[in-house]
Amino acid sequence: MSGKVLAVADSAESVRKVVSFLSTMGFSTRICTQPAEAVEFAAQMHPDVVVADDHLVELTGADLAREIRTDPRTQSLPFVLLARTGGGDGRPAPSETDISAVVTKPINAMSLYSTVSHLIGQDAGPSATADDHPSIATAHEAGERRGTITPMSLGRVLYHMHVHESTGILELHHRRRIMQLSVEGGVIRQVHSNYLRDDSLGRMLVRHGVITQREHEETRARARQAGARQGEILVAMGILDRDDLGRELHRQRTGKLYRLVATDQWIGGEYVWHRGSPLPPDDLPLDVSAVKLLRNAVLRRMSPALIFETFEKRNLQNIPLEEDGSLEAVLSYLQLPETLAEMPATLAARTVKEIYRDGDEDGVIALRLAFLLVICHGLCVGECKPERTSAADAIAHRMPRLDDVGGGEPKDYAGAADIARLVDEAEDLFQRREYRACLGVVHRINEKNPYCAPMLALLAAILVETGEDHDPSELAKAKELLTESLHIRPNDARAHFYLGMIYRREGHDMSSLRHMRTAVRLDPDNERARREIAHLESDMANETGSNAAN
Repeated sequence: MSGKVLAVADSAESVRKVVSFLSTMGFSTRICTQPAEAVEFAAQMHPDVVVADDHLVELTGADLAREIRTDPRTQSLPFVLLARTGGGDGRPAPSETDISAVVTKPINAMSLYSTVSHLIGQDAGPSATADDHPSIATAHEAGERRGTITPMSLGRVLYHMHVHESTGILELHHRRRIMQLSVEGGVIRQVHSNYLRDDSLGRMLVRHGVITQREHEETRARARQAGARQGEILVAMGILDRDDLGRELHRQRTGKLYRLVATDQWIGGEYVWHRGSPLPPDDLPLDVSAVKLLRNAVLRRMSPALIFETFEKRNLQNIPLEEDGSLEAVLSYLQLPETLAEMPATLAARTVKEIYRDGDEDGVIALRLAFLLVICHGLCVGECKPERTSAADAIAHRMPRLDDVGGGEPKDYAGAADIARLVDEAEDLFQRREYRACLGVVHRINEKNPYCAPMLALLAAILVETGEDHDPSELAKAKELLTESLHIRPNDARAHFYLGMIYRREGHDMSSLRHMRTAVRLDPDNERARREIAHLESDMANETGSNAAN
């Protein structure tokens, strides 16, 4: 959510950190260090909300709120007071007519962001709300769940959110990074973070070949000058349309979630689970299932070395895995493919070290699946057994014990060499345009390894080649497969080419041209992409000439 925020304090340094965080989250911010002139400052700036320190030299925050309310030019502005705790209930009692919200000190930047977003997102009527969501520092006193972030503890939080259809806010801190997940019924609706770097929209679009580095730098500079978000500038300049921007923002936010779960960026930080109301909805809901996030992050993206290190730190790498009585229920919650769901029978009695030593593609899948099932109590090993974890790991909820269920017969899985042979066979059939036969081979590969990345793009390519131009469901399915493929392999020339084909069929010529150019850059011998580029450039030139003539 964008908007203008005016912060009032005696010293800019006293509010610089939280103002900087609000700027990072997309707000245009100004600081007024002359409280006596704050009303005039606000009248000229026209902010969407005023945030003021309660302890000012010349007047109190409450006095300033009254002055804001008595001036006709500013009387409707939402007013947020930053105050130390005080009074019988541990916080100041704001006037029902002057102060819209109170955020207590020490200030939690994410709580202030949530409060400001909520006030800007609704009519600025009178309210008397306090700090909406307690920070990690106060979570223990508030009776909330908290713990240290590890790959295992964070995974269990996500799993139990799904199992218990939890609603609330998961807040994470690591050094200066802050992330907040709004969860409703076990589904992640929103994610807010102050940690950008490679997660920034512009850098992600450059990495995926959607925009050039020059376009990224130019739009970022214009966004800073205008006090706007880079995405809005990309749309205003005609580089992206609004629908494409929505898709890319969704990809950016889900990418943050995958990195949260599948990498070591947040390990060693703290999490706190605030049970209760989620954040107010915004205009771009995520709607990502917590268990789907966990499953895909671990099975598709987590480094085998990170998994092995997690077991090794607990001296569990040489202890055999055991099946848990809740295995069948866990598999149903995870919604694994039927063939992959049988793999636990091949893992029991093996050690993590033995699986890690395999090293081939089957071994990687087996190690990731073993880790996922240990997280979810489908498999257990040493101190990870359920009767020991309840005291050792603080999680959002405790998983109830389930009835014992027997396992199935082990399945003989094809090795990496067999899969490589099938991939070559599928590629050969595709090049000969024998799409039906190719599709059969692709399905055989998916049965053996549902996470073979090249097959995602190949399956989408078959859908594009054999589908009708007017069939939106087939195009949507192909686009989803191609987007997932580019998440895994950003430099896949085929994925860029066929995504460009889909964009052209949808009438998004600019987006199509960008992906076609990326396809040629990655595969200079792709003559078909070069022809598409020529047609697109000709059509766009003709359209420009026609518009100029009119």
